Amino acid sequence: MTIDAYLAELRRLLPATRRGRFLREAEDHLRDAAQAFVTDGLDPEAAAARAVGDFGSAGEIALRLRRETAPVAVRRAAGVALLGLGLLFLPLYAVPENLLPPAPWDERPGYLGVLLGVALSGWLAALALAALAMLVRPRLAAPALVASAMAGCVSGLAGLVTAVAWHLEVPATPWSVVAIGTPLSVAAVGTAVGSAVWARTRVSA
Repeated sequence: MTIDAYLAELRRLLPATRRGRFLREAEDHLRDAAQAFVTDGLDPEAAAARAVGDFGSAGEIALRLRRETAPVAVRRAAGVALLGLGLLFLPLYAVPENLLPPAPWDERPGYLGVLLGVALSGWLAALALAALAMLVRPRLAAPALVASAMAGCVSGLAGLVTAVAWHLEVPATPWSVVAIGTPLSVAAVGTAVGSAVWARTRVSA
């Protein structure tokens, strides 16, 4: 195998984290090794093949690098999830606080309180689990991010159900509460789910 073909295979298999730097270092090493073999009397093609063979198979090299970079990649995924879940603050508090009309009741219906409690509890749990994932080992962080994404889904869904139910209880409630809250919730939960999937992919290598 030529050095260029080997590097192309490495590029396809390596994780994005540190890929560029590793490829540059690998190319320098391979070409220096091949040149040394040429100096020792091998023809260029045989020298390149020997340099590649001594370096190791692309699959083994990529697997080792994936394991080495997994902690950094998973921490980044947890950070992205944490930022994304922060968006739920908008549909759960900021949007209703600014758009909901005054409620006509003296005491809020019990089921609305339950829905709000589920939404807020799920959100806080999702944030806590995402923060935890930034502090623990990748093998523990990945399931923490999955649990965070699930809690975020529960929170987002409960928040949207609350918005619809509030509109039914208070017809003066503008539908913009739902129209604005829905894409924000989807974006937040989608970010958390994507981060969890990415983390599981990295630690399963």
